[in-house]
Amino acid sequence: MQVSAGFFHNCALKGDGTVACWGYNSNGQASPPTNTFVGISAGAYHTCGLKGDGTIICWGDNSDGQSTVPSGAYLQVSAGGFHTCAIRTDHTVACWGRAENGQIGAPSGTFSQISSGYLFTCGLRTTGAIACWDPSQVYPPGGAYSQISSGGEHGCAIKTDSTVACWGDNTYGQLTPPGSLFTPAAQTATTIAYQTVTTGQTATAQAMATVVAAYTATSTPQPVAGTWRRTDAMSVGRFGQTATLLHTGKVLVTGGTVATAELYDPGTGTWAPTGSPSVARSGATATLLPDGRVLVAGGAACCDANGYASTVASAALYDPTMGAWTATGSMTVARSYHTATLLPNGQVLVVGGGGGGGDRSAELYDPVTGRWAATGSMSASRFSHTATLLPNGRVLVAGGLYNDVLVGTFVPQASAEVYNPFIVL
Repeated sequence: MQVSAGFFHNCALKGDGTVACWGYNSNGQASPPTNTFVGISAGAYHTCGLKGDGTIICWGDNSDGQSTVPSGAYLQVSAGGFHTCAIRTDHTVACWGRAENGQIGAPSGTFSQISSGYLFTCGLRTTGAIACWDPSQVYPPGGAYSQISSGGEHGCAIKTDSTVACWGDNTYGQLTPPGSLFTPAAQTATTIAYQTVTTGQTATAQAMATVVAAYTATSTPQPVAGTWRRTDAMSVGRFGQTATLLHTGKVLVTGGTVATAELYDPGTGTWAPTGSPSVARSGATATLLPDGRVLVAGGAACCDANGYASTVASAALYDPTMGAWTATGSMTVARSYHTATLLPNGQVLVVGGGGGGGDRSAELYDPVTGRWAATGSMSASRFSHTATLLPNGRVLVAGGLYNDVLVGTFVPQASAEVYNPFIVL
């Protein structure tokens, strides 16, 4: 679920993937098609939606070509004043529409997020830095960021320490957020951390933010925060299953010891069945791809004629728009209790795991081709370890078990190593 505010209209992505729009409809910008989408962005007099297959549909004003989408697959779309920009599946940027201010002159490099303002565009590079292209008065400050948003003639961004920085026109004080923003949330229990920031499309609009209080354990019990409540149970008992938050806001749970899947709706607290996979997997990985699909790979498949599970190399894709599964390329080796990490370039890094000889090896999945390719192996064998994507795009792998042949058992290890996905010239 998502909402996007344009100049004089708004559009929202509903839980079923359809779009509802309301407000000024002079050019049809508030009359969405009947397609289902995974992302939505409202501009001045046009609106664009990202479909689950990576294609983009725009509707409304097209006087400057802002609704004429170049062919290709995309990860994100942002509609500006009279132009549109989007991130391709290789994380480069494409822009189209009005060009007199250079707002469609995207720089080279890879980006993880894009935000189009009235007559300019800003992008968050995969390195955490920000780049903006025209007008010349927009100068983003240096530093590492996790989210950006462009307004009329200003921009704001959340830094990696949860503080906010803004730049550009300050006629109406839009560059002066509350002072508490500039104290990292970890320092005190009362500091407010900003997790989502969205600026308006015109210079007169005030920057708005969704604010959540930082949760910090204190000696004083709180009546609501930090407590648990029951919600509906799944349709069947599971262990070793995967759970993935989808772009729709629902949670896909699949596998364990049963070859079924179900969706949890946080709005209603209820579960609903969805398409079943062909294999029951325990100890598999599930990775949300940029286009909204879910890659489930490996695991111990249950069960053979004798009731035993076997580690598999197969993988499958779940399409939330169809509620269905399709097979994709198999890994180069069978794995279970491995890790899978989505890299900034859209590929998935799978590392380690037990069974099938895959304890040290690693491989990359390309969602565009559906194929796997081996990459550099770790120095140590490990399974049930952790893998963490770092802000610089590298992956930290730590701990896990290894088979100590001297003592004849699995032993926890403290070692860690870092994977570098970049080519060093």
